[in-house]
Amino acid sequence: MFSEISYKIKQVEKITGIEPEYFEDIKKLSLELPKIIQAEKDLLIQGQTLRIGVIGQVKSGKSSFLNALLFQGKDLLPKASTPMTAGLTVIGYDEKPKFKVEYYSKEDWNIVESQARQYDAIYKEAKVSGQFEDDKSIEEATKEKAGELICSSKELVEGCGISAKNCIGKEPLEKTLISITDLQGELHRYVGANGEFTSVTKTLYLYLPEEGLKGIEIVDTPGVNDPIVSREERTNEFLRSCHGVFLLSYTGQFCSNTDLTFLKERVYDQGINSVVVLGSKFDSGLIDIARTTDGDLEYAMESLSSSLTDLLKEAFDKKNFRNELPKFHFTSGLCYSLYHKPEKEWDENEIHIAELLIKKYPDFGENRECFRFLGQIEEIKEKYIEKDFKNNKEHIIAERYKDFIDINKSKILNTISETKDDLEDFSKKVKSLNSDNIEKQKNQRSNVERLGKESINLINHTINDINELPRTFLNEVEFPDFKHFYLKPKSFKIEQYNGYWVGSNRYKTLTFDVVDSILLKDFLLEYLNKNLEEVYSAWTKHFSTIGPVAKELKEGIKKALTKDEYSDIDPEILQEVILDSIKNVIRCAKCFSKERIRKAFQKHIDDRIKTPIRNWGCYYSDSTMDPESYIESENEIEQSNYRGFINGILTGYKEELQNEITKQKGAIGEEIDKMKESFETNIGARFAEVTAKYEKAVEEKESKLNALNEGIQGLTEIEQLFTKQYGKQRIETATGILS
Repeated sequence: MFSEISYKIKQVEKITGIEPEYFEDIKKLSLELPKIIQAEKDLLIQGQTLRIGVIGQVKSGKSSFLNALLFQGKDLLPKASTPMTAGLTVIGYDEKPKFKVEYYSKEDWNIVESQARQYDAIYKEAKVSGQFEDDKSIEEATKEKAGELICSSKELVEGCGISAKNCIGKEPLEKTLISITDLQGELHRYVGANGEFTSVTKTLYLYLPEEGLKGIEIVDTPGVNDPIVSREERTNEFLRSCHGVFLLSYTGQFCSNTDLTFLKERVYDQGINSVVVLGSKFDSGLIDIARTTDGDLEYAMESLSSSLTDLLKEAFDKKNFRNELPKFHFTSGLCYSLYHKPEKEWDENEIHIAELLIKKYPDFGENRECFRFLGQIEEIKEKYIEKDFKNNKEHIIAERYKDFIDINKSKILNTISETKDDLEDFSKKVKSLNSDNIEKQKNQRSNVERLGKESINLINHTINDINELPRTFLNEVEFPDFKHFYLKPKSFKIEQYNGYWVGSNRYKTLTFDVVDSILLKDFLLEYLNKNLEEVYSAWTKHFSTIGPVAKELKEGIKKALTKDEYSDIDPEILQEVILDSIKNVIRCAKCFSKERIRKAFQKHIDDRIKTPIRNWGCYYSDSTMDPESYIESENEIEQSNYRGFINGILTGYKEELQNEITKQKGAIGEEIDKMKESFETNIGARFAEVTAKYEKAVEEKESKLNALNEGIQGLTEIEQLFTKQYGKQRIETATGILS
């Protein structure tokens, strides 16, 4: 189906007489389709082999993790010290250890050399400028201006000796070795930091006689911020055919924007839903928080792990991911290496980390097992690779293929349908126009410019409305009463020697409904999170293209068009200008910070909702005291206090909302001020552009309509492919083959 769609799209692209702007998205889709087709083939060819990607930024600890996972911490896979050495490595099973090296093509290398020359030009410019005192300053300025891509290309070229250069464009090299240990020296030559052939190695395929690799394939990708363009594309090809991923996110910068953007665009958007996030270099995080944990290793690990879990949840909420929250685990490949290697084999960095951990957490010095436990490698193997991935392999493979098809079908269909709608709207407009209409429109430019100036009054009115937003908007937001049941029965044992309950009733148990603070916290969080989502939804809707801001502007201008001097202006053409002008306002409204508010009410809850201390059940000797009345009174006081806490938290939440809306009001106001200028200075020019487009279309009306009809028909045929029964059958057939 994808191949047939690709062919039909290329036919549509060949149609002449339609403005290029209408086919921009179609052209992007046309370039993407061969990659989609190849990825589908790869998924089918893999059959029962489950491919797991290991992703993360450069220096996130991927090599250490894989060395721990596959080689008990031995440094068989070289650690990437720079983006240049962070190669793509594919690891699978074979009865004998062997590897295959894929070199850069001549076309790849030409691009690298071209970028390296850009570095030289920037360096030369900095040197002749006379602004810098020495060569070091010149080099620093050059690197800053050139950026990582050009700097890495320069590094590749400088590291490329005669032997390496002779390999460019050659067929892949394959070698079979006697044992796994023989791999170490060989691999360093091809992907090590100072390897002889590192600069020209594009992909390394590594096959090992490891039972754990049977039925799976591990793809160790370059850093997600890989500056080598051709290698990054190769990485993307492999990721498209992965069934699941481990994302290594450095504990010290956990869930950074780079990590999350990569996760969304290259993982979730490609239909990969089996994701495990690993907080890597966990040892570094423990060292950072040592001051606050008093050397208590168990408490520190629990606290840091809990903190990272919360950060993951917050990051997902901030990015508005619709995917299920991925599983989380922590790891330290370095510590796992420390456990398995004799101390005399520890390198300088390992010695340094071990000394710091022992100094800050004495448990490490007393019990070597702590290093193994901190690595968490056995747990990750058992919990995720064996249970989650291997035990569910057939299901994951089948679902991955189905998700891949569904996501790409949806992407293609949306692009086709939106383009078709645009062409149909354009066609209707061309049909309704003639030369007289266009001539009238051309003569309206001065009126349109005058209308643009009049529109400033409309925009000023909108600004006044926005100034009232904190009050008017919050008045419209529903804040239902917090009526969750958060009481639970608790028994109190009473012992009394005189007064009430003497004799046989000396011991008594009384039961009251008391506040369950843990339940209350959960209910409050659920209530506030739900309400915040509803407020955010209402806020973004308020500023959408169908919201009151856009609606008021459009209606105001529409009303202005009823004046006699504006009666000949085409309202639809004017609408294009209006919608263009309010895009930034709509975009700005989405900056509303749910995360800041959520942190605020979470702190209020943690500060106020404490676990109560109740000393109400005890021994009573005062004959005048009724224990039951006393406990009942204390319980009422406690419940009253908690009601006060709840009211205070809810009041604080509303204040935070008001503060956020006030802050956003200012940002939106700035955008509307820019919009005023846009209306006044650009409305005439924009109107002239649109009019000229329709004028040309009317002059070539017959050929234009024929071209549009041909385009619409071609896109309709592509849409119909999605309703063919064979499309559904193909998914079912492929899923059956895979499972």
